[in-house]
Amino acid sequence: MQKNTIKTQMNSSEFAIELSTSKRKKQKTRTIILSAIVGAVVMLLGLQVFAMTGDATLRDSIMVGGMLVCFIPYTMQRQRHEKRLESIDGNLPPLLQSLVSSVQSGGSLLTALEQTADHKLGALTPELKNFRANISWGMPLEDAFEYLRYKVQTNLARRVFTLLETSVNVGGDLISSLKVIQKHVTDYKNIEKERKASLGPYVYIIYISFLVFLIIAVLLVSQFFGEITAVQEGLADSGNLGMFSALMDLDVDHIKSILFQMSLIEALFGGLAAGKIGSGTFFAGTKHVVIMIVMATVAFIVL
Repeated sequence: MQKNTIKTQMNSSEFAIELSTSKRKKQKTRTIILSAIVGAVVMLLGLQVFAMTGDATLRDSIMVGGMLVCFIPYTMQRQRHEKRLESIDGNLPPLLQSLVSSVQSGGSLLTALEQTADHKLGALTPELKNFRANISWGMPLEDAFEYLRYKVQTNLARRVFTLLETSVNVGGDLISSLKVIQKHVTDYKNIEKERKASLGPYVYIIYISFLVFLIIAVLLVSQFFGEITAVQEGLADSGNLGMFSALMDLDVDHIKSILFQMSLIEALFGGLAAGKIGSGTFFAGTKHVVIMIVMATVAFIVL
């Protein structure tokens, strides 16, 4: 009877994990697909407007709006997720320090871990409260730790709770074990800081190169091609084209549109590269893509 009860609890916990995973994936997928569809519709609308009016500036403005609709919802969702993960990893050292103090006071590691749910540990606090509630409801310890590892979602936190589970089951010198885990967390975070510090300048280089491209493009449009436009107007008024007749066939607005589209392409690939360098994944670069698109829009359309 007891074995059946435990088996039922294990099955229910596994089902809860799978159900939560499925809901989260569906929600993310729905957000991405919906924003992509709306963004594509807006960009197609921009092409339709251009076909009707021939206004390249209006078309480019609508195209930018479509790109932002594609990227901003996913970027906001990802930023919230990354902020939560950073909060979890950042509160691991205070968590371990609290566990060391509780164990040194004579308490058990499991009791100390349950008590940390009452501390202010950022995004870790609700997960620790769920862990304590699962234990109080009779969920097997192994399943409670498994669910906690799933919820924290960071590799560092999963390793820490795996080691804590081993310490709870094995026992021994808990204080030494906790100090070893604490040292592991400290070393990992120091390595992560060094990695970000060493790769950070490369992200700045991408932004600097993009700014240089924008400055050159804007100067070309406002100064060089601006003078060509003035020459075209003068030739049109005089009616004497002469050797400058070829200038009349030069479409300055089309060249400006091409430069703007080139800046958008550079913003897309440069932003994704910045995300890969800075955070280790291309998807993290969507925030850089949005920033660069806004910069290009301000440079070409506003200025």
